[in-house]
Amino acid sequence: MSARESLITGAIDLTRERGVAGTGIAQLLERSGVSRRALYLNFPGGKNELMTAAAHAAGAAISEAVAFVTQTSRPADAVRGFVTWWKQSLAAGDLQLGCPLVATVLGRADAPGAAAAAGAEIESWITTIRERLIANGTDPSAAASLATTIVATVEGAVLLSLAKGSTDPMDDVEKHLIELAEMHVPG
Repeated sequence: MSARESLITGAIDLTRERGVAGTGIAQLLERSGVSRRALYLNFPGGKNELMTAAAHAAGAAISEAVAFVTQTSRPADAVRGFVTWWKQSLAAGDLQLGCPLVATVLGRADAPGAAAAAGAEIESWITTIRERLIANGTDPSAAASLATTIVATVEGAVLLSLAKGSTDPMDDVEKHLIELAEMHVPG
């Protein structure tokens, strides 16, 4: 793995653990195992530039997962897949690691460029889900708000799962999001 990739991976991991404000240069260097010189050679703009690259990388990875789990023909299965992906992600981090993009948006004061990048990445998830809903016959205006509701609700459930130390909130939202999605698909 290159120094750039190590720094981006370290930034994503630390953001999931500590948020942007809790992710300092010293921690980034320690986690990635690269030198301060390598950090500034790869990211001359410092922490904000690195966190922006990390937001794009995390967003791309999650977008790929969202595209995969929503490729099913039934919106209910797409919702189930999205929730299941997050439950697995939470379990893999022992219910200690949240969404790196939400953490980045919340860290706007420390890395405004990264927060904007994270917001754009989250918007891409909404677009992917909206397009899948439309492909399944959902009215386009309903699909737009439904896709936003799905992403917002699942991300809220991720936060509640972290707070509770359980994926029970994910199960709760899955049930009702499936009902909601099915209400908006003809036939």
